[in-house]
Amino acid sequence: MEEKNRKKQALNEAQALASVTALDENPNVVHYYQAWFEEDNMYLVMEYCPTSLNLLKRQHKLTGFNEQEILNILKDVLNGLQNLHDLKIVHLDIKTGKKVVEIS
Repeated sequence: MEEKNRKKQALNEAQALASVTALDENPNVVHYYQAWFEEDNMYLVMEYCPTSLNLLKRQHKLTGFNEQEILNILKDVLNGLQNLHDLKIVHLDIKTGKKVVEIS
C-alpha cells in the first residue's frame, strides 16, 4: 500500500506542477505537460530543452566561459528560481545537469 501512495503522491505533484507551469510564460522555467505511471515507471512529458550546463561545460572545457556568458547563465537560472518561488514552488534538487540553457 505504501508504494501505491508514493506513486500517487508523485503523480499528484507532477500534475500540479504541470498545471502551474501551463499558466506561466517564463522562458527560464521548463514546462511540464503531463505525467503518468506505467507499471513501476513514471513518465513525464516536458518542454524540449536542447542542452544543459553539463554539456556546455564540456564544450567550453578548453576555452572556458567568458564573464558575460557566466552572468547571462546565472541571471537566467536565478530568474527561473525566483519565478518558481513566486508561484510558491520550491526546487529541492538544483544541479548543473538539470539546468538547461540557451546562450545567445
